[in-house]
Amino acid sequence: MDRQSHLVSVTVQLPSPAVAMSFGLPVFGTQVQIITANGQQVGQATHVQQPMIPADLTDDVLAALNAQLASLGLRLERAGG
Repeated sequence: MDRQSHLVSVTVQLPSPAVAMSFGLPVFGTQVQIITANGQQVGQATHVQQPMIPADLTDDVLAALNAQLASLGLRLERAGG
C-alpha cells in the first residue's frame, strides 16, 4: 500500500475584524490524500487542510498557481527574485 498526497488548493485568509486569523497563519493548503494498492485506489479520498510554510511553496506549486492566476492577469513571484 502507498499513500499519495496531492495539493488541490491554496487559501489566503485576508485580514478581517469579523474573523480571527486561524493559528496566526494566513495561508492554508488543502490536500487530497489517497491510499493505493497495486495501482488502484483503496477507500475514499481524504481532504486535509493545514497551514502552509515556505517549504510547501515549491517551484512546481508556484508554477501551478501562476498558471491559474494568469486568467486574472496576475502573477506571483518570490520576494527578492
